[in-house]
Order: sequence, then C-alpha cells, then structure tokens
Amino acid sequence: MQGTLKARSRKSVASTVAWAANHDSHAANIKKTRSTMVSRLKTSKQAKAQWADPVYAAAQSANNKEIASRPEVKAAKAAALKARWADPEFKVRMLAARTAKKSIDSVAR
Repeated sequence: MQGTLKARSRKSVASTVAWAANHDSHAANIKKTRSTMVSRLKTSKQAKAQWADPVYAAAQSANNKEIASRPEVKAAKAAALKARWADPEFKVRMLAARTAKKSIDSVAR
C-alpha cells in the first residue's frame, strides 16, 4: 500500500508540473478531443445511464439542492443576474420574451 501512495504522489507532482508548463496546450487538446461527436455521444450515453439509476438521481438532486441553497451561491447568482440585466440588449430581449409569453398565456385561457 505504501508504494502505491508514493507512486500516486510522484504522479501528482509530475502532472502538476506538466500542466504548469503546458497548460494552454493541454487544455486545447482536451477541448478538441471532448468536442468530437463520438465523445459527446459517449458522454451523453454515460450521463443518461447514471441518471436512470434512481439512487444516483436522488443523491445528485439532493446535492444540487444543497449547493443551490448556500448563501454564497445565491449571492453569486444574484450578482450575475443583476449584471446581465444591466446590459440594455439583454433587458430588451427579456422584456420582449415576457410580453410574448403573456400574450400566449392570455390566448390559451
């Protein structure tokens, strides 16, 4: 067991050094590889299989709710939304969408 811990530690240090030296290149290669249709389909299939498991889905849902209820997360979301609403183009689009939705809702009744 001790040998395994030493090996992991050495690999971790080597990986950290390699990333520090070649971050942009590594990140670009990962992005390129992950953006292929084959990779995206594989990831989608894996995610759908995980979420089909009720135990996994319940655990993830609970985790997501817990994270979303943290005060620092709520504050960050509020600040980001305020910044978006400060953009005049965003504001016009959102208000137009609200008006359109109200029109559709009133016709549906």
